[in-house]
Amino acid sequence: MSKSKAKRPRWVNSDGSVTPIPGASDPGGLRDLYHIFLKVHWSTFLALLAAGYFSLNTVFACLYMLAGPGGVPGVESFAQAFNFSIQTFATIGYGVLSPVSTFANFVVAIESFTGIVSVALATGMIFARFSQPQARVLFSKKAVINTIDGTPQLRFRVRNQRGNRVIGATVKLVLMRREILPDGSVFNRFIDLKVVRDQTPLFMLSWVVMHPIDHDSPFYGVMPEELADYPIELVVTLTGLDGTTNQLITAQSSYQPDDMVFGHRMEDVFQPGEDGKPTLHWHHFHAVRELPEEHAMPEWVRNRKISAE
Repeated sequence: MSKSKAKRPRWVNSDGSVTPIPGASDPGGLRDLYHIFLKVHWSTFLALLAAGYFSLNTVFACLYMLAGPGGVPGVESFAQAFNFSIQTFATIGYGVLSPVSTFANFVVAIESFTGIVSVALATGMIFARFSQPQARVLFSKKAVINTIDGTPQLRFRVRNQRGNRVIGATVKLVLMRREILPDGSVFNRFIDLKVVRDQTPLFMLSWVVMHPIDHDSPFYGVMPEELADYPIELVVTLTGLDGTTNQLITAQSSYQPDDMVFGHRMEDVFQPGEDGKPTLHWHHFHAVRELPEEHAMPEWVRNRKISAE
């Protein structure tokens, strides 16, 4: 992208998160409470649980104060009422305080039921958050466009950071291109891109994903200087079965024109060690290296440069 232009926002960020669009979601309130609790950060989730816990105990403490000393003998201040509420809510039952009046016993029954339901819901939410499959997949920061064996290709690299088995990993490339129609309206076109190998039976270390730039590819004929102004975003989706948890995992990332470089190759992460055996060098994962132009640039780039000369 040219320096004079503002950086285009991403639909899908490099970490797989989606850029929120104002007005896209319809707030569901309590109907979407489960979904909200699953989406928020752990610190926010625990803060919400704590806020709900103390709020409920505050409400019941006020009811015990309303019952008066005759309702729960020994409860004469709000602090004592709050302490009694916590014991009842958590079914602790120290045996020092106990309700006497009908109203106090009724409040205890309601709070006991509320406590059981609340603990069950909180336990379910915590389990649901822990049981969500999380993929630790790293995408290379750059995608390179070069020529391999006479065939122009767009390439990027994916790494399984856990190093465990991901069975039947599948990758899908979709190019989102913003187009202006003859009537002046804006249309976002989604184009499925071909992949040299869209599946791997065992994804444990790294995987180089390759898109052949043939005559059917939207990248065919695009010059390096034109790519910067190309209104596109390449969205990558990877799915597979985690061999440890036997759960389906997904990972997403995207590449904009700023992330694509012509005439470069990715550095090898497998390099010979001192004993001659291949050694992994993950610090080369994002590294790219420029290639000689006569071997790296696609044919249409070389031909146009020859014609210009």
